[in-house]
Amino acid sequence: MIFLHRSRVCVVYVCINGSFFGANQSYSLVKYNHVVTTSNIKSVNRNYNGTATPYYPTRAAFGINHLGIPSATWIYHVGSGNNNIYSYPLPANNAEGSSPEPMPSEIFPSGGTVWDVVSAIGGAPMLLHHGKLLSLIRLS
Repeated sequence: MIFLHRSRVCVVYVCINGSFFGANQSYSLVKYNHVVTTSNIKSVNRNYNGTATPYYPTRAAFGINHLGIPSATWIYHVGSGNNNIYSYPLPANNAEGSSPEPMPSEIFPSGGTVWDVVSAIGGAPMLLHHGKLLSLIRLS
């Protein structure tokens, strides 16, 4: 892929393992030309103290904004709909067997901002971020 940005030409290599599937549906974000056709799964139940407990995972996603600039981030669909997508600098620190983190919102995890992209695909885990190899997130 050739990426053009402000009269600079760069070769960019991207590898994306997009989406999780089950029961004939996607559990990860699919957004194309401003239309969200599938949202990331908003919660998963895991055993905590012998009880099925909801965890609210921020999931990795890759998107392109209106200028054609790509970004990879951790996201959550905030509120009751699917169009209010927030981006977070780090994922929620959920770990199976530990108390779940609160549901992501405009203020949690800290540093969240509206993710303004035209098209995007979700998935997990994020393996590289800003050129650095990440350790795998335990519950993504």
